[in-house]
Amino acid sequence: MTYFASLAIDPLQEPLVITQGDTIRVSVSITYSGEGAEPAKLTLQGAIGSMQGSTFNPVNYGNAPIELVPSPVNITVQASVDIKTGGNTPASTYDLYVKLHEYPELNDMVGQCVTVQESKGILGNISEMIGMMMMVMMMGMIMPMMTEE
Repeated sequence: MTYFASLAIDPLQEPLVITQGDTIRVSVSITYSGEGAEPAKLTLQGAIGSMQGSTFNPVNYGNAPIELVPSPVNITVQASVDIKTGGNTPASTYDLYVKLHEYPELNDMVGQCVTVQESKGILGNISEMIGMMMMVMMMGMIMPMMTEE
């Protein structure tokens, strides 16, 4: 039997700003103790979305298997889960939420800490490059007009 003391998202240095299609790796600390001959096999779930009342509404989520080795005293272990955002993830600011699937009451959330920006796609990058190319081409045309006398 495993006894949990806590599950906490590792502190974020600053709010995350990502682009549609990026993946977020969420690191957590889990404090527990438990006896047994075999490790406890659990699923760490992470999601971005919004908390409405006591219900979390995920937009994107990810799962990661974890194993907790038996320990007679409380120990803290690190684990992580990847959350992949898709090209259809609405551009917005989201809450970050993690839980153990088998023990949903063991969870943590950081509010309004992930901002997903719209992906410009290849056309957005090309339009920026065209502007720079035009400047280089104009300089190439102006430079030959200058003559030394």
